[in-house]
Amino acid sequence: MRRSESGLSVAVQTAAMIVITVAIAGAIVALWRPWETGSQVQAGDISYVMQNVHEAVLRREGSVQPHFSLTVYPLKETHKVEIEWNGNRMPVMVSVSTIEYHGDKMRLPGVYFLDKGSVDVLGTYIADRKRNYTVNGVDTVSYVEYDEKGMKYVVKALPYVNVAVDRVYHDVVVNVMIRFVVLAPYPLNAMEFPDSVKRGYTIGAGQMITLRMNNTYRFYMQQPESVGGGTLRLYFDGEPILNAQNEALEVRTTEHTIVRVFVDMVVLNVWGR
Repeated sequence: MRRSESGLSVAVQTAAMIVITVAIAGAIVALWRPWETGSQVQAGDISYVMQNVHEAVLRREGSVQPHFSLTVYPLKETHKVEIEWNGNRMPVMVSVSTIEYHGDKMRLPGVYFLDKGSVDVLGTYIADRKRNYTVNGVDTVSYVEYDEKGMKYVVKALPYVNVAVDRVYHDVVVNVMIRFVVLAPYPLNAMEFPDSVKRGYTIGAGQMITLRMNNTYRFYMQQPESVGGGTLRLYFDGEPILNAQNEALEVRTTEHTIVRVFVDMVVLNVWGR
């Protein structure tokens, strides 16, 4: 009987140790879980805010109040669109503006990346730094870039290029539309604007960021008229612009043709308060 009691005592002690071990492990998990939860909340907040910024840039208006700072780069990139008509090229310089979040590396919900050096954007547009333009009218993309320790969430306003062929009486009219957005933290004629172009402009955490379209500046140009028609081609940074079938965008005519070029610079003011 004593041996039985002794065996039972050992079993009880073992069970008690297991319960205590599980309790300690549970306590450790409970202490660690708030940090994990906080990180998930932060990642979700960043993703949510930046998607709202994306929509505001796309709509040309909106407000958002993030708990982190954002940097606006009015002139992040410059590119050249060329309109070639019968061998003569007309260059048009366009700019690319961005709104960026810089922070520690973390996995963001709803935003995906491919491999190191490549990024996947919201939607279907792949921003591989080779085709930084769009011909389908959607001129805002968002993506995340990761390095060894940090990450950069970018909302980018892309140039928009479109070609439309029309007929006015007996003439063929080819209209080329080029549009790009400038995210300007200051009016274009303000003294602070040139410096913001060089270094960017940071809006502090907790400020209400407002985006509103200020104005659209339209520039009009016309290529020399051609009695016998000709061939129109478009280039972006020296590379042919492609159509939806991934073929070089090209317009050929054999009639009296007028080529008109419209360039719209959309100024979207961005400020925090």
